[in-house]
Amino acid sequence: MSRCVLQKPPRLTTSRLLICTLALTQVCERLIDLDEIIQEWRYRHVKMVERTIGTKGGSGGSTGAGYLRATLFSPLFPDLWAIRGEL
Repeated sequence: MSRCVLQKPPRLTTSRLLICTLALTQVCERLIDLDEIIQEWRYRHVKMVERTIGTKGGSGGSTGAGYLRATLFSPLFPDLWAIRGEL
Protein backbone atom coordinates (compact mmCIF):
# COMPACT_ATOMS: atom_id res chain seq x y z
CA MET A 1 0.00 0.00 0.00
CA SER A 2 1.46 3.35 -1.02
CA ARG A 3 1.09 6.52 0.96
CA CYS A 4 0.36 9.92 -0.40
CA VAL A 5 3.23 12.16 0.59
CA LEU A 6 2.43 15.85 0.68
CA GLN A 7 5.22 17.87 -0.77
CA LYS A 8 5.92 21.51 -0.29
CA PRO A 9 4.95 23.42 -3.46
CA PRO A 10 7.79 24.96 -5.44
CA ARG A 11 8.81 28.45 -4.42
CA LEU A 12 7.14 31.07 -6.55
CA THR A 13 9.98 33.17 -7.86
CA THR A 14 9.60 36.38 -9.79
CA SER A 15 10.48 34.65 -13.06
CA ARG A 16 7.93 31.86 -12.45
CA LEU A 17 5.30 34.44 -11.59
CA LEU A 18 6.08 36.35 -14.78
CA ILE A 19 5.86 33.19 -16.89
CA CYS A 20 2.52 32.25 -15.30
CA THR A 21 1.18 35.76 -15.81
CA LEU A 22 2.21 35.82 -19.47
CA ALA A 23 0.69 32.39 -20.08
CA LEU A 24 -2.57 33.42 -18.41
CA THR A 25 -2.63 36.64 -20.43
CA GLN A 26 -2.24 34.67 -23.65
CA VAL A 27 -5.10 32.32 -22.70
CA CYS A 28 -7.33 35.31 -21.94
CA GLU A 29 -6.45 36.96 -25.24
CA ARG A 30 -7.32 33.76 -27.14
CA LEU A 31 -10.67 33.63 -25.34
CA ILE A 32 -11.34 37.23 -26.36
CA ASP A 33 -10.42 36.30 -29.95
CA LEU A 34 -12.96 33.46 -29.74
CA ASP A 35 -15.54 35.89 -28.38
CA GLU A 36 -15.02 38.20 -31.37
CA ILE A 37 -15.33 35.28 -33.79
CA ILE A 38 -18.62 34.22 -32.18
CA GLN A 39 -19.96 37.79 -32.36
CA GLU A 40 -19.10 37.95 -36.07
CA TRP A 41 -20.80 34.57 -36.59
CA ARG A 42 -23.90 35.85 -34.77
CA TYR A 43 -24.08 38.84 -37.12
CA ARG A 44 -23.84 36.64 -40.22
CA HIS A 45 -26.42 34.27 -38.72
CA VAL A 46 -28.87 37.14 -38.12
CA LYS A 47 -28.48 38.24 -41.74
CA MET A 48 -29.06 34.70 -43.01
CA VAL A 49 -32.17 34.33 -40.85
CA GLU A 50 -33.51 37.69 -42.06
CA ARG A 51 -33.04 36.55 -45.66
CA THR A 52 -34.65 33.15 -45.17
CA ILE A 53 -37.54 33.67 -42.73
CA GLY A 54 -37.79 37.45 -42.54
CA THR A 55 -39.87 38.56 -39.56
CA LYS A 56 -41.46 35.17 -38.85
CA GLY A 57 -41.03 33.51 -35.51
CA GLY A 58 -38.01 31.34 -35.02
CA SER A 59 -37.71 27.72 -34.05
CA GLY A 60 -38.40 26.95 -30.42
CA GLY A 61 -40.90 29.79 -30.13
CA SER A 62 -38.38 32.64 -30.27
CA THR A 63 -39.11 35.88 -32.09
CA GLY A 64 -36.67 34.85 -34.81
CA ALA A 65 -34.36 37.50 -36.19
CA GLY A 66 -35.44 39.95 -33.48
CA TYR A 67 -34.20 37.64 -30.76
CA LEU A 68 -30.95 36.96 -32.59
CA ARG A 69 -30.39 40.68 -33.17
CA ALA A 70 -30.77 41.28 -29.41
CA THR A 71 -27.87 38.88 -28.74
CA LEU A 72 -25.42 40.57 -31.12
CA PHE A 73 -23.69 42.70 -28.51
CA SER A 74 -23.70 40.16 -25.68
CA PRO A 75 -20.13 38.95 -25.25
CA LEU A 76 -19.44 35.38 -24.16
CA PHE A 77 -16.84 36.54 -21.64
CA PRO A 78 -17.90 39.97 -20.32
CA ASP A 79 -15.57 39.67 -17.33
CA LEU A 80 -12.56 39.22 -19.59
CA TRP A 81 -13.53 42.32 -21.57
CA ALA A 82 -13.88 44.30 -18.32
CA ILE A 83 -10.52 43.12 -17.00
CA ARG A 84 -8.83 43.76 -20.33
CA GLY A 85 -10.11 47.31 -20.27
CA GLU A 86 -8.60 47.91 -16.85
CA LEU A 87 -5.12 46.60 -17.66
